[in-house]
Amino acid sequence: MAEVALRLAPGSGLLARRPRALLFSATADAGVVAAFAGAPEGAELQAVASATVAAGFEVGPFVGLSWDGGLRVMAFGDVAVETDQPSLPMLSGAGSRTWVEHTVPASERAVVEVGGADAEEATDLVAGTVLAGGFRLELGLATGTTGAPAERAGTPPDATTSVPRMEHTADLPQPESPVDAEPAPGAEVSPAEEPPETDSAEPVAAATIALQAPEPVDVDPDDPVASLAAIQAAAVGPDGQPFGPPGAPAAPSAPSARHEAVPENAEPDADAHDPDVTLPPPVSEAVLADVRSAEVTDSRGSLVDAKLCANGHANPPTAATCGVCAEFLTPGASAVVHVPRPSLGRLQLDNGELVELDQELLIGRNPDRDQDPARASLRRVKTLGDKVSRSHLEVRFQGWDVLVADCRSTNGTFVVPHAGGQVVVLEPGRPQMIDAGAVVYFGSRSFTLLGREESA
Repeated sequence: MAEVALRLAPGSGLLARRPRALLFSATADAGVVAAFAGAPEGAELQAVASATVAAGFEVGPFVGLSWDGGLRVMAFGDVAVETDQPSLPMLSGAGSRTWVEHTVPASERAVVEVGGADAEEATDLVAGTVLAGGFRLELGLATGTTGAPAERAGTPPDATTSVPRMEHTADLPQPESPVDAEPAPGAEVSPAEEPPETDSAEPVAAATIALQAPEPVDVDPDDPVASLAAIQAAAVGPDGQPFGPPGAPAAPSAPSARHEAVPENAEPDADAHDPDVTLPPPVSEAVLADVRSAEVTDSRGSLVDAKLCANGHANPPTAATCGVCAEFLTPGASAVVHVPRPSLGRLQLDNGELVELDQELLIGRNPDRDQDPARASLRRVKTLGDKVSRSHLEVRFQGWDVLVADCRSTNGTFVVPHAGGQVVVLEPGRPQMIDAGAVVYFGSRSFTLLGREESA
């Protein structure tokens, strides 16, 4: 969405424009417009939401848009926004105590309007604030593009993508389709039956060659059917099993029912495994010892069940990949151990400050004055801002989950669980679980929960 055309309808509202965001305030509310105009690029709508919370939701109706990657639409109050996107024909904040949001995945074209029926000629407004009674925003392709899929960088337009051939098969013609039956030795193949030579069979040839024995294959290069049959025959050993890569140890063959009967009391082979499954290297005893020794020195005493990756990072027992290094965790291959709970990520405050989630938190304007014994173990995070209570909210842990709870603050705490999600008003004292990407608003401030992989 590189091209942007903006048309304005006359009126007494305010429209503010940033490079990739727009705010329309139907009643010219200076507070939300100032928050939008003064926010860092990319954080405009989050700043508007924080200003709305700080004002106790006593602001005029507005519509906010951003189009960095996808189209995010935000509406508050009695105002309706219409789009040409099938998943979002109309969005209105009427009847809602808070704002409503929706995100549309990135597309080649989108039209968004608020009272745009009277929109005039397109304006060249790129940034700034003007009077308007509505608008029509058209997002389109960059100039010179046609909507066709872009060619891969560095690939000529007529080039085809294929798997590289093995060196000793470079001169072998390849058939276009699989062979239904092998011809008898010495039989000739008529030209009508001979498939045309093409590169489309290269992936088949490459995959077959990878299993061949090291000996070269002696075939007639003028007979593609016989060539493929010879390659397939050479890839299979006398036992009917395919050869492994050159230099690889031979896979153990299954015992024969007639010649190699297994005794009933025989112990199972501890090293036996499915040859089609590649298991990661086991976690070393040194890594296990380092992790377990931390149980003695950990002052927090918070222990959790964990699955360790090959690099020693602790993960939830149900995780499929490591949350730190993205290492694949094969089901059943990693032992579950009891370890001190690692950091569960970070909180990124709206001013860019990062707070490590290695301990439960108490956040507020002056949390050091809180004398509640139930919060004695919480780390204090002092966060100044309009309408932020002295002890505004807690961040607690439950196993591997992060929870937030409002401390009966004066102005409340609000959670947007994910981009485009509905706003959740926290009930005082009742914890709410949040996932990575959730945004929590308290007073005029907010923070975003970053996952462990974003914190590494």
